Amino acid sequence: MTIDPISKIQTALEKTLKHGTFNFDWFVGTREGVSIGGSGTGYMDLAVPAIATSMVLDVLPDKGGDIVTMPSFYSGTSIYQRVNDDPVEWVEIDVHGLGVTPVAPLYWLYGIADATTRPADTATRSIDVDIDFAKAVRDSPPGIGSSIGEGIEESHPGLSHERAHGKVVLSPDGYISTIEVDVPGVASFDPGLALPPRLVTLDLRPTTRRPIELPATNVHLSVQQFIDTLLGDGD
Repeated sequence: MTIDPISKIQTALEKTLKHGTFNFDWFVGTREGVSIGGSGTGYMDLAVPAIATSMVLDVLPDKGGDIVTMPSFYSGTSIYQRVNDDPVEWVEIDVHGLGVTPVAPLYWLYGIADATTRPADTATRSIDVDIDFAKAVRDSPPGIGSSIGEGIEESHPGLSHERAHGKVVLSPDGYISTIEVDVPGVASFDPGLALPPRLVTLDLRPTTRRPIELPATNVHLSVQQFIDTLLGDGD
């Protein structure tokens, strides 16, 4: 019996979410390999859920900025971000849940509207997909959809009403192995608000469960307060 590509992905997605513990690599940039949103490595445990990741950012490159590596943790509706090494200082940032983390593309797969298997890539089980972000928000598990929608709109205004093309690779063990999504750009009369097309990738490798110890912090910020602090605009 032939199984259609969307069903293959749905089966792999459920198996991936059930396993829950993965090491991962993520990237937001261009197909030329230029990072315009960050990259990094990490570990996730979706049963908690909790995520530990090391994020690499090119801060203010147009103003002669620098490459900054920022270890961070996610739990509940908070991200714990290290902002200083000597002395070590962490801040807790209010966020919209999993939708703003590097593993959000895993839940975008609930929005697959069309899928086509690549005949030449049957060994790697590579499938071309079209993602309807409104469907992803609507069909994600209870409690996740709103987080996915808010995360999409926060990083890419208007995307929750659009579609994107991408690729999903299934591992021989039946897990989601790689997600690549070409996110369309956002035009604006204000050049500062325009966004170029971006490539979002997530690579997953199943691993065993291990504890994630969240850092202690007494500094609590909103996302905007954190951005202002990062850019030197805070008080």
